Amino acid sequence: MIDRFWLAVTTVAVALSATVFWWPRTDVEPPRLVRARSEVWVLPEDPRPAFDETVLSPELIGTQIFGVTKAPQKGAPEPATWMIGAVYRVGKKPFALVRFSEASRQDYSVTLMDKLPDGKIVNEIRDSLLIVRDGKKRVELALRQSMPMPEAGK
Repeated sequence: MIDRFWLAVTTVAVALSATVFWWPRTDVEPPRLVRARSEVWVLPEDPRPAFDETVLSPELIGTQIFGVTKAPQKGAPEPATWMIGAVYRVGKKPFALVRFSEASRQDYSVTLMDKLPDGKIVNEIRDSLLIVRDGKKRVELALRQSMPMPEAGK
């Protein structure tokens, strides 16, 4: 019976000490690192005036930022736009089809050492590209896949 008495006393003592010593105190302020910040963060207003990009774009388009551009002469026709339309072989000799976007220009074939419309010379013809020479510079012209291949006989 005495053992139950001391067990009850010990239990009450532990419960009382837990209540007194471990109960959170409201009068004590938590350390600064744990406390939530009370400052209000607000960015200052931008001192610069509002900027409308659409006003400046016509001015930028009209400038010559990247160097002097040659203005087209009046009455001169626009240069023809062309592309490599196909690469094919006749026997072992490779050819490339030069296609023009204008209906007035006739498409034609080039082979090694022929000149393209812009004056570059064809050095090599591979399955999907042409390697041309522009002066001393070597340039690769890729076959454009978005245009339909020409029909045979045209």
